[in-house]
Amino acid sequence: MWKTVLKEIRMDKDISCCEEARMKIVEWFENAIEKLPSNEKSLKEAMITTSQELSEEPCEELYDSINRFMDMWDLRASSQYPEVFDADALQDIMDEWDDCKKESTKERNPAMDEYGLFQENPAGWMDDYIRHNRRINQ
Repeated sequence: MWKTVLKEIRMDKDISCCEEARMKIVEWFENAIEKLPSNEKSLKEAMITTSQELSEEPCEELYDSINRFMDMWDLRASSQYPEVFDADALQDIMDEWDDCKKESTKERNPAMDEYGLFQENPAGWMDDYIRHNRRINQ
C-alpha cells in the first residue's frame, strides 16, 4: 500500500505538468484548425488526426512527439499560414512544461534521497519510519 501511495505522490506533479501541457497543445491545434482556409481539407484532416492522437498519447511520449512535430514542421520558416501556426505559442507551451518539470524535481524532498532504503524500497522505508515514530510517540 505505501509503495503505491509514495509512487502516486511522486508522479502526481509530473502528470499534472503533462496534462496541463496536453490541454494547451490540443487547444493550440484546435485554434490552428479553425483558422485554416476551407480549401485546405487534407491539411485540416491531418491536423485533426494529429490532435486526436496527441490527446490520447501517454505523457512519456507526448513531449517527444511535440518536439518531433516542431522539428518536422519548421513552423517559423516554412509556414504559408503564419497566422494559423503560431510557432511562438507552441514553443511557449513547451517551455512552460519544461519549467513545470523542473519545479517538480525541486519540490521532491531531498531528505528522502539520503536514505538508500527509500530509493530501493520505499514501502520498507515507510514501514520503518512509521514504526520508529510510533515508538517515539508512545
